[in-house]
Amino acid sequence: MPGILLEKHKLRLTNLSKMLWPEDNITKADFIKYYTEISEAILPHLKNRPMVFTRYPDGIYGKAFYQKNVPEYAPNWVKTVNIISEEGNTTEYMIIND
Repeated sequence: MPGILLEKHKLRLTNLSKMLWPEDNITKADFIKYYTEISEAILPHLKNRPMVFTRYPDGIYGKAFYQKNVPEYAPNWVKTVNIISEEGNTTEYMIIND
């Protein structure tokens, strides 16, 4: 399985050939490469912010959902923060810092 080294941590990458934007022939690997290339410019603006994913398991034209909670499979070195909503619910978010 392909992976990348992030500081001391190896991340496993999956489904790299998955088409994210079929009309433009952009794959998941292309998307990761793009964010790697712009990371030095964008990370200072995102640092220490909680992260929410918009997930499209069946592609961009399929049903989408928001993922806020830290998934069980997240590495233990990922920084998190608990945020209490207006309704009083606590959600554990991942923090962008790498």
